[in-house]
Amino acid sequence: MMKKTGSDKSFSRYTTRVIALVLTMEQVAAFFTRVQRFTGKVPAPLATYKQYSDIASASDWATDVVKAIAAQGIFDELPGSQLNPTATATRAQIASMLSRYMKAVETIK
Repeated sequence: MMKKTGSDKSFSRYTTRVIALVLTMEQVAAFFTRVQRFTGKVPAPLATYKQYSDIASASDWATDVVKAIAAQGIFDELPGSQLNPTATATRAQIASMLSRYMKAVETIK
């Protein structure tokens, strides 16, 4: 049986704490560029890829990585013409992007 003891901040050793990790789309793009540098597996830029009208609204530090990841098609299945670089990425979006990256570098088929 799991139970909480004491105040809201005090948990027994039987209680599982869920820590939510919130990532923006630009942070996800930065993650993928770091993975690419670490593994050496960088997908080639696509000849045609989805153009997002709001990439310029990304933070200064993220503009180049967002453009690079967009050019690789990692963001391609996102709906609409806006990426919303500073918006929170959902788990489903991150999973979809990871799948596209892994297919692009032929880790999975």
